[in-house]
Amino acid sequence: IAPSSSVIALREKMAEHRAYLATAGVCFVVAFGVQRWGTVRERTNRAWFAYRLVVGGAIGVLALLTVARNNIWSSPVTLWREATVRAAGMWEPHYALADVLREAKDCATAVPEYEAVIRYRPMDRNAHTNLGICLAEIGRFEEAEAAFRRTLAIDPNFVRGYTNLGALALVRGDVASARTAYQEAIEHDPRNVLARMQLARILETRFRDYHGAARMCGEARALAPTTPGAGDCVERNRKLAASADAGS
Repeated sequence: IAPSSSVIALREKMAEHRAYLATAGVCFVVAFGVQRWGTVRERTNRAWFAYRLVVGGAIGVLALLTVARNNIWSSPVTLWREATVRAAGMWEPHYALADVLREAKDCATAVPEYEAVIRYRPMDRNAHTNLGICLAEIGRFEEAEAAFRRTLAIDPNFVRGYTNLGALALVRGDVASARTAYQEAIEHDPRNVLARMQLARILETRFRDYHGAARMCGEARALAPTTPGAGDCVERNRKLAASADAGS
């Protein structure tokens, strides 16, 4: 383990898994010493009792410590929460804790962890993105929009920022803003399939622009032939457009 512990300087002062191999030798030495102590001592009743008491007590303490450590490792949340305390001043444990909390649908608790990451790394667009997602999940829409717009201030070509704004606008019932956001996503990434499919849905269901919806789904299918629902979208909107044209 010399390269990772002595030669190359790492940001982490200690990582638990790097201690496993190193402690093997220590454990062998301790075990050998205990065995020798129990063998060479004069085995009077008192000495033998003391030997068994010490060894048994040590095994008991180690067993309890093992159970306690297993409890920490039993959940990603408890593991990363401990890491935020043990590795104070590092942003990575906060990010990992926030992500596992978000995946566990506990965005209310994840938000402060993402905010902690941003205090360390104010220009991390992914942290702002995930913060915005969690803020939207708990209904703090204005703050979520601010987080998504912050990602675009950091990187104006960050297409996910536009699609997130579009999704948020749909949740808030602001169809016009959603349409604009998805159009901007396509302008910055002409091959973006998600934006086209979402825009097609808006054009079909909200604006009854069946020609436009069919065109968007057709472009999505051309870019990614296996896009779920793209083929059905094209056929459905073509029929709706033909029906609408015949009726007019």
